[in-house]
Amino acid sequence: MKVDYEIKWTPKDVEAKLASHKKIVVEEEKKMLQKLIDIAVSVAQSVVPKYTGGLSDSIKPGHSDSLTEVSDGKAIIGTKHYNAGWVSFGQKPKWVPAKAIRDWASAKGLSGNIESVTYFVQRKIAKEGIKGKNFLWAGRQEAMQKAQQFADEMANKLLERLGLK
Repeated sequence: MKVDYEIKWTPKDVEAKLASHKKIVVEEEKKMLQKLIDIAVSVAQSVVPKYTGGLSDSIKPGHSDSLTEVSDGKAIIGTKHYNAGWVSFGQKPKWVPAKAIRDWASAKGLSGNIESVTYFVQRKIAKEGIKGKNFLWAGRQEAMQKAQQFADEMANKLLERLGLK
């Protein structure tokens, strides 16, 4: 299951004032957008539960096979990891196979009577399901909070590069 969210930002007010210097505006916009992407990916990777690290490592900019989609002031962060859907959105109550629970318990370093732990975890998931942790959304939100700060920085850099400051 693919899960991704769009991060969109377009500096229309800056572009309008500096329309004759489009190339410089585009260069600075790409730099700013890359900062936002880096923040979004970093936050998403820090928020996602880590059992093997596979899901965290799979979070990348883009959602196509090349995982590079940055254009027109927007980028996409996403993952194609097989666990992304249920980790992000949760799992409805259902009986989970014992092997999956034993693997999880082993990855978490749980010891003791694993068969007993397995049964109780299975029963809890069968009754309550698993709450989702929308890690990509958390990354997007953090990036969007930084967007205005970066827009101000970008405007100042543009003015400096154009010799207007």
